[in-house]
Amino acid sequence: MLKRLKKTCGRFIKILLFLSIIIVLITLIYPAYNRRVKKQHDVVELAEKLNNLKDKNIKLASEVKRLYSSSYIENIARRDLGLIKEGEIAYIVIEKGNPSEEDQALSENAENPTEVDQLPAEEKEKKTLLQSITSIWTRLINDSSNE
Repeated sequence: MLKRLKKTCGRFIKILLFLSIIIVLITLIYPAYNRRVKKQHDVVELAEKLNNLKDKNIKLASEVKRLYSSSYIENIARRDLGLIKEGEIAYIVIEKGNPSEEDQALSENAENPTEVDQLPAEEKEKKTLLQSITSIWTRLINDSSNE
């Protein structure tokens, strides 16, 4: 009976020692494993961000290329500055209502003959075009200062 008790005690000690070694190994290995998994997750997230930034960079590069194209610059000049090509005729649409001081001054100039009327036709056209551009510029400046 004593032998059996010693044998059982010896097995119990061996099992206890084996379990304690396993517990120590788990407590030492788990944090390192957990850090590795977290780093792998971070690598995946950073790879996704990198791909998104590469796509965005490609889009921005094409946008820059489009903005520097001569056709885009021409469209902006036509739309915002009222510039026209040689041989084109610019029309300015004036809405009905209370005329501004500039419009009244232009209409007074049209009613009263001035130095513009005494110029040759080509010079007259240049002068009126210059007056139109000047009035557009002043309107743009006034509109931007009102905002």
